[in-house]
Amino acid sequence: MEILKSTNPYQFIDPKRAVFPKEYGIDDLHVFFPFIESINTFAIGQFFWYISDNKDSKVHMVSNNVESLTPFTKEQWLSASGNFFIDLFHPHDQQYLLRAFAYSASVLLNTDEINRNSLTFNFYGRMLNEKKEYRWIMLTAPHNLINSYNEVEMSLLVIYDLSHLKISSMPVLSIMNFNNKEIQYFKHADQQMLEIHPELPQLTKREKEILILIAKGYNTPEIAKILFISYSTVENHKSNLRRKTNTKTAAELIAFTIKYNLIFV
Repeated sequence: MEILKSTNPYQFIDPKRAVFPKEYGIDDLHVFFPFIESINTFAIGQFFWYISDNKDSKVHMVSNNVESLTPFTKEQWLSASGNFFIDLFHPHDQQYLLRAFAYSASVLLNTDEINRNSLTFNFYGRMLNEKKEYRWIMLTAPHNLINSYNEVEMSLLVIYDLSHLKISSMPVLSIMNFNNKEIQYFKHADQQMLEIHPELPQLTKREKEILILIAKGYNTPEIAKILFISYSTVENHKSNLRRKTNTKTAAELIAFTIKYNLIFV
């Protein structure tokens, strides 16, 4: 079982490298645009995104809706530095998230270039909303720029708001490998994070399509119309989904889906 010890911001920043040789700048941001355009494909709720310079802790670009989902304006995000982002998280979650970030970077950079694109890292924590209330979010990095020193220099980060799912607990990290369709989960517990191995149901392509539409707020008649299938067929798929996930309501079903990334498996 993998154990990830906790950390703090000072451990997370490498003190041996006082000057970081930058290879990417503002002109390189266009490489992120195709990934930004595709974010909505699997969105099941509100989200915002930003592009981060990981060594300078600077924000190069942020989505226009950021102030409707966080306590700060777009201008404050763009002028932020230091631990601005991590300070948005609940104090209890910060040390575990920092360790999860460091561990994920290590996994990514120790994976050969051919297989890097098959890996996706999802982080979970309680982040402040626009009212300065903590709610569960999922953070993922769909694209990174890695320099010749084999370090992650810039990242596109997407934060999905999970507050509508009424979730009480989450793993702190999940690592998805699309090549072999495997997922590793890690949770925090008393100064460490433990790998967990849940038994996940196998969903059909149609069931995943219906899950996405349910999460986006469509009802059975609307789903039937969108997918060109009958009302009863949609209801049968919903029944199978609840049976496979051992859930009773649509809210429980979507919460389970997000928690274990069933749409992406």
